[in-house]
Amino acid sequence: MTTEEGKLAGFQGWAILELMGYRKAGAYISEQEIAGRKFLRVQVPLEAGDLVQYYRPELVFCITEVGEGEAREFARYHNLDPRGGSRPRREDHAGTDEEDVPF
Repeated sequence: MTTEEGKLAGFQGWAILELMGYRKAGAYISEQEIAGRKFLRVQVPLEAGDLVQYYRPELVFCITEVGEGEAREFARYHNLDPRGGSRPRREDHAGTDEEDVPF
């Protein structure tokens, strides 16, 4: 195992996560073992409180390391809260340059 592989094996931090099914999340991610299997713990910061979900690593297409501010901004505009929360709609940005809307 190379040094770079060893670093990624225990990665935890802020990231934009792309999952199977075209789902994306701005979140704090870490690795967690449940019932003897490794899962990716995804903690999405939302206004109604953090949403924590667990995914098998095989479902991950891409992890992009970003800073906390970037991950939170991505979460604010792109994550739907399955608990009944919502996200800003495109209409909420009427009159805003397309370049000013994050991601």
